[in-house]
Amino acid sequence: DAAGALSVGYQVVDDLADVQRDTQSGVLNVMSVLQRAGQGAGAYALARQFGLEHLERAIALAGELPRESGALLIELSLKLRLLLLVIID
Repeated sequence: DAAGALSVGYQVVDDLADVQRDTQSGVLNVMSVLQRAGQGAGAYALARQFGLEHLERAIALAGELPRESGALLIELSLKLRLLLLVIID
């Protein structure tokens, strides 16, 4: 479902944007989960790829909705995708 994929993608973007603050305050996020799972230095790249995959899925699924009802989901997913590709690094 498009909204579910978008929500996961959004959470990854949020977690990566807040990783230092979350780490300092002990808040659990995707990075801390991956690092505890043994991903170490590869956690960032893995989280980014996970977020991109979910956003791509959201775009594809929203595009299948009738009467362009998924247009806003697509727009938001594209903006979040851009954040993962360009801004968050």
